[in-house]
Amino acid sequence: MGLLLSLRLQLKGGWDLSVIIEGEERRYSLKTSEDISVMKVAWNGYPSLDRARQYKFTYPILYVTRDKRKSRISIYVFELEDLEELREELGDTIWWIPKQGTNPRGFGIRAEAIRKLINRAEEKGNFAAANYTPINVDSIRDEYWNGWYNLLKSLALRG
Repeated sequence: MGLLLSLRLQLKGGWDLSVIIEGEERRYSLKTSEDISVMKVAWNGYPSLDRARQYKFTYPILYVTRDKRKSRISIYVFELEDLEELREELGDTIWWIPKQGTNPRGFGIRAEAIRKLINRAEEKGNFAAANYTPINVDSIRDEYWNGWYNLLKSLALRG
């Protein structure tokens, strides 16, 4: 039986990415990060510990992170049961609440909790990682503008 894969993106409604594999739809909340740091999970409203305590995870999290030094991209799936178990285990220390006078909107999960979720995903095999070859954007940009310059120069010399 073949694998049918379909992707759909949505920016509202609690989920960001829908993956359909052999007719079964799986929805994920998509989070990206350059480094393992705070993962913001609620973006609107005043941040408070009481609000964080009432927060309900509704979809698994697809967490994509890039290690620039190692030229490596990793993708982890944080399952709902792992999110809830960690919340139970860590209690209020799972949450990052901005300090007074900083970003007044939303709250997130602390970096230490993210590392624990990464470990759980790795133990379950819910991750993929790949090395990549960085692209020198400056050289590409120079080639691009040199190409345009040479094209315009040749057109001007014909005229």
